[in-house]
Amino acid sequence: FSSTGSHDIPSEHPQKISTSRYFATQQSCTEVINEPDETKHTKIKKKIPAKKSPTKKSKQRSNIDEKALKVEVERTQSFEPAWWGNVLVNATHPHIALAAIKTTNNSKNDKCYPPIHTLILGTHPSITSLHQSQYYGHPLNAFWYIAGDCLGFRRSLAVSEKTGKPYAYFHEHLKFGEENILDYADQLGRLVENGFALWDIVGECKREGSLDQSIEDEEPNPIRDFCEGSLDLGGLKNIGKSVKRIVVANGTTGGAYFVKHFSEWFMDGKILAGEDELSQRVFKSIMNKAKKANPDGFENDAIKVICVPSVSPAAASLSYLQKREAWETYCYTPGLSDVESWKKNQILHHINNTAKRRAKGDFDTLATSPKKTKSATKSTRQRSPSPSPSKVSNIPQILSRDLAKLSPHNEWIDLKIPPHELRPS
Repeated sequence: FSSTGSHDIPSEHPQKISTSRYFATQQSCTEVINEPDETKHTKIKKKIPAKKSPTKKSKQRSNIDEKALKVEVERTQSFEPAWWGNVLVNATHPHIALAAIKTTNNSKNDKCYPPIHTLILGTHPSITSLHQSQYYGHPLNAFWYIAGDCLGFRRSLAVSEKTGKPYAYFHEHLKFGEENILDYADQLGRLVENGFALWDIVGECKREGSLDQSIEDEEPNPIRDFCEGSLDLGGLKNIGKSVKRIVVANGTTGGAYFVKHFSEWFMDGKILAGEDELSQRVFKSIMNKAKKANPDGFENDAIKVICVPSVSPAAASLSYLQKREAWETYCYTPGLSDVESWKKNQILHHINNTAKRRAKGDFDTLATSPKKTKSATKSTRQRSPSPSPSKVSNIPQILSRDLAKLSPHNEWIDLKIPPHELRPS
């Protein structure tokens, strides 16, 4: 219509009206196009064939192609637990050869080792660790560097084969120099002789690559049996009953796998989360359930489960110094404190046993010839108030070499005390 309201006469070349509608059906789609004509408008319908649905044969063919392209991932198994019994005493652990352990102390059969106080758990060995048969074998993994800083040694330099330069970002922060470098066997020996043990949460699984998030179809290791003393370790049992803390080494992911497979352990009131912020956050949900299930509280000897920052090179959100501080605070410092307490108790126990044996020997002497011993004692008192050293040879002597066996990391000296000042205690 024109502005005057009258009908306009169609022009000789009318414009195409771009109006289209689609009517979808399962078989076809109908497109309606209004095409102009000089005299009148006519509607022409054009049918567009619909996409064919895949047949059974095509589906089977595509599935076969996908299976052919997908490589089957082999199941991998973790290592057996490492502790001082199979590393230092029997040397039966697969990672250890007896000749590889260097020791400056007495023979291993004569040395006492502390009870296992801390069990450190990884999630599952990486491809590099499995290939090298080493716990935390990747050269950029911070575990052995942190352990060395806390236990007095240094891991070998992580040097790039291409550039020949160290590519670990934390070398400048290590506490000890190259003169303190130990090989893997000696690193493991230093760790376990201080009462630490190593194992993994996942004993067997399928995993493409080395990331914990890729673990599938996993089976856990019998960690609870280890800590409750029912696991047979080379004919020895009750070894793990002394464990006071479990340290989960791979952060929140490791904590999630631990909860997944050992939630009943929490519910039984036998283990509880550590007091640190990370452990409280990771184990918050299971701890709330465990508290409801144990209204009277957890057992007095409940094991603390501590989640520490991951030592994996993939966990790059925290610096080496931040990781080391957390590990030193919640793992190594408490563990070494337990060792020092054990050493003090061993020394006191040794002194008491020595005194009892000496006293029992003196009692036997008195019982066999009381008169002779009594007269000798009487004459000695009359002769001199300070008996000569030859007369007090039966007095217990605890020398520095005896104490060095019990506490080799400390220095001991012998003090010369006059015999008349020695008294039984």
